[in-house]
Amino acid sequence: MVELQVISDNYRCKIRLERRITYLRGNSGVGKSTLVNYILLGDSAGDAVNVTCDKRLAVIQDIDSNERFRYEKNTLFILDDPIETRFSNSNIEEMLIKNDSYMLIISRVDSLPGAVLEMKAEGIEHYCVEF
Repeated sequence: MVELQVISDNYRCKIRLERRITYLRGNSGVGKSTLVNYILLGDSAGDAVNVTCDKRLAVIQDIDSNERFRYEKNTLFILDDPIETRFSNSNIEEMLIKNDSYMLIISRVDSLPGAVLEMKAEGIEHYCVEF
């Protein structure tokens, strides 16, 4: 299991991943892209954003090569729409297991295979439920 937490003055989100590949979906404007933007800001945001995770974080913005999945270890890979629509590799789960890594694919599609979490929001609190 991997836990990812993002906290700022106006955004709080905690996600638990129990499967190697998990899809995160949610209505438009619920905070999925905000989550990715805060992760990308990371240390450059100083005390404004606190991002913690059990794994090293890697936001994938160019999926043309699978080399990162093949060699990076102990990593949570995050793919944001529309990249996931071009993503296909039947061996990716084997690579993730071998490298003790996980993948969170953020999508706006309703029908998704495998483990799916749905992001919900109440004020600044964001949380995920099984879909």
